Amino acid sequence: MKFKRNISMFFLVVIICLCQINAQVSSGCKYPEASNRNLTSEDLAGKSLWELKIMRNEIFARHGYKFKTEEMREYFNKQKWYEPKYADVKSKLTEIENANIKMIKQYEDNLQKSKPSPKISELIEKQKREIVFKTPWGSGTTELNHLIPQEASPEGPKSFVIDSSGKFFVLDQVNKRVQVYGKTGKHIKTIPIPAVTFSDIAIGESGNLFLLDRFVYKTVVLIDGKGNILKKIELIGKGITKTGNVSEIYSREDGLWVVVGNSIVRLCDISGEPYKDRQIAPGKFSQDDKSLLETKVIGEITATVSRNTLTKSSIDTYNISGKDAYTIYFDIPILYITMVDTDKNGSIYLGVELLEESIDEGPPYSIENSHEIVVVLDSNGNEKQRIYMPVSSKAEDVTCSHRVTPDGTIYQLVIGEEGATMWRYSP
Repeated sequence: MKFKRNISMFFLVVIICLCQINAQVSSGCKYPEASNRNLTSEDLAGKSLWELKIMRNEIFARHGYKFKTEEMREYFNKQKWYEPKYADVKSKLTEIENANIKMIKQYEDNLQKSKPSPKISELIEKQKREIVFKTPWGSGTTELNHLIPQEASPEGPKSFVIDSSGKFFVLDQVNKRVQVYGKTGKHIKTIPIPAVTFSDIAIGESGNLFLLDRFVYKTVVLIDGKGNILKKIELIGKGITKTGNVSEIYSREDGLWVVVGNSIVRLCDISGEPYKDRQIAPGKFSQDDKSLLETKVIGEITATVSRNTLTKSSIDTYNISGKDAYTIYFDIPILYITMVDTDKNGSIYLGVELLEESIDEGPPYSIENSHEIVVVLDSNGNEKQRIYMPVSSKAEDVTCSHRVTPDGTIYQLVIGEEGATMWRYSP
């Protein structure tokens, strides 16, 4: 009699556990079948690597597994049914779940090995784009130049900026100058610069230019339209202790801002007058002045954009009043984020360079797929479009290769074997 009671209790516990799992499943799990029955190849066919990864890890999540990778934590923490409780849930897995985990993982591995490379060149050609200007390498009047030293990183035009009239100012530091091109791509003039050590450029007032030198002189230099030095502003100070953390500069009506890691520091006003008490903020200002943007790469194929809503309490002070976060997934690994910006309507533009290497060979690995994507989100964070772009064929170190204008036009400076090309992507 006691034995029969134990058997009854055992089946009762099993039924309760299954009911708990089914309760979780009914409350929002995406792939409940992975815990309820043995999967078939039809269940897995047509799913992407990301979908398969979620299906497999959702089994662990249903049992309250505390994920170790930030990518999975980021995804499952947003699921209302998920409750992280345990560091190890292997003993909680059923025979069906173990079999399904093994099957899904095998399917992932086979798909990764057999996955055909997407015809990125065709996707790029389908984009609505045109060449603004194209110039060969050299030191001629209208040309840009690059440098490929034997024992250092290659160096090409590091940055460009566009003024309100549509003129392009390209930092041609190898030739110790800024090249100015008109809206239609016609070369207008050349502005000499005082050194070859500058890495970024921004627009000042009355046609003046800010130039960033973060390593040698550790200053921002303001020059006029003829290349004369007007002011030098020291980088070291409040918000900047190491200039190696400085990545770029950009100007607004309220001054020149320096990007330092995940923060920005207001260095001086638009005329180059340094601020005694520098303002520091997280992220980068949107063009509509309503938010600050922050980006982050999580795992290999996931990026997030956070938008901190701003309220202005005084002429110099902003307060963060809210925060929205958007997660964007890609099919192949992210090499790095190339840009984040907005247009005047609040749409977000996130640029990433993607790189997939061969998994069947030892190092050095061959590149199977490499391209850039700009993902466009509307003002509510919904994905509107993915714009496929070529990557530079040379390995030059570039500070800024993309700009977004207020109307949503994207400009990309691409470095090639024979020269540099400025592309325009229309909204």
